[in-house]
Amino acid sequence: MARLFDDGSSEYCDIGSAAVSGEPFSMACWFYSDSITSTQALMSIADGDVTYQYYALRAEGAVAGDYIAAMSWDGNQTRKAQTTSGYSANTWHHAAGVWGASDDKHAYLDGGSEGTNSDSSFVTNTLDHMCIGCTADSTPAFYVSGRVAEAAIWDVALTDAEIAILGDKYSALWVRPDHIIAYWAFSIDDQDWMGDYDLSPQNTPSWAAHVPGMIYPARMPAAFNDVAIY
Repeated sequence: MARLFDDGSSEYCDIGSAAVSGEPFSMACWFYSDSITSTQALMSIADGDVTYQYYALRAEGAVAGDYIAAMSWDGNQTRKAQTTSGYSANTWHHAAGVWGASDDKHAYLDGGSEGTNSDSSFVTNTLDHMCIGCTADSTPAFYVSGRVAEAAIWDVALTDAEIAILGDKYSALWVRPDHIIAYWAFSIDDQDWMGDYDLSPQNTPSWAAHVPGMIYPARMPAAFNDVAIY
């Protein structure tokens, strides 16, 4: 299954802690949005006590081009890398963002269409909140309208080649598994299968069909025992 979010009901999943304290890190997920007219924060990490101090992987449906953005917002300005092509509604897509440093951001769609940004942006506040389905700061916004699955965070900057592997429907478990610090398959629940960041659903998001054709390693983490992936 995959998590299904209704933006009209402000649905999301979150936890009051963060898997990273700053760059470098990478975030990626599969998403199936029913909208190319709204901005949607697929994944985000923030200071949950203030506004506009966060990192986010966004589907920019409200912007011409409907691109994927890997962005940093430091309270004063936003800096973002944006993909060279856009996503379509009612289709599974893979989104990824790599934050190599404060002046090194990369955004990817379906394993390619890389866009970069070298403008400096420092998220100086303490990161203590993570969300799937909206921004993680004190004023949640940019709610997802559709499904999210296979969300993962690494504590390293993934390479172009590694992002391409993920875009070919290989599970995050194939790509530097020793550096995965959070992985939410959203197969049957909101458990973090690789770390200690189990999510809590907010405003009752529902479930829908998972990404078809995902490829998993023959040897799965123990947490996957008896878990059915659809």
